[in-house]
Amino acid sequence: MDNINKLLEKYWDGVTSLEEERIIKEYYLHNTHEGKNNNISQLFSFFNEEKNIKFNREISILTQNKKGAIVARIKLITKIAVAASILLAVGFATFQSENIFTNDNSYAKIEIKDQKEAREIAERAIAMLASNYAKGEKTLTKSMKNLEKVNIINSLIKTN
Repeated sequence: MDNINKLLEKYWDGVTSLEEERIIKEYYLHNTHEGKNNNISQLFSFFNEEKNIKFNREISILTQNKKGAIVARIKLITKIAVAASILLAVGFATFQSENIFTNDNSYAKIEIKDQKEAREIAERAIAMLASNYAKGEKTLTKSMKNLEKVNIINSLIKTN
C-alpha cells in the first residue's frame, strides 16, 4: 500500500511512467477501497469507462461526394475575406493619408523664440521624464523582489 501511495503521489505530480500508471489504475480498478481512496477508484473507473466510448456514426457532411464542394466553398470564402481585408486596408490608409496631409494640427507644436524659456521648458520635460522613470523603476524593483519571494517559496515546496 505504501508503494501505491508513492506511485499515486508521482501520478498527481505528473511524473509517472506508463508502466507505473498502469499499476496504479489496475490497483484501484480491481480492489475495493473506502474513504478518500474510494474517490480515486471512482475516478479511474470513470476514465476506464470513457475510453471505451466509440463514435459509430458516419459524418454526413464529409462524405466523398460532398467533400469537393465543401473545399471549393471554403476557398471561395477565403478569397472573399482576403479581398475584403485588402479593400479595408486600402480605404483606411487613404483616409489616414488625407487627414495627415490636410490637417495642420500637431500634438506638440510650440514655437519659442526666447532661448531661456526654451531651456526651462526642456528642463521641465526632462524632469518629468526622470520622475516617471524613477516611479517605473521603483515599481519594477518592488515587483522583482516579490517575484524572488515566489521563486523561494516554489523552491521550498519542490524540495518538500
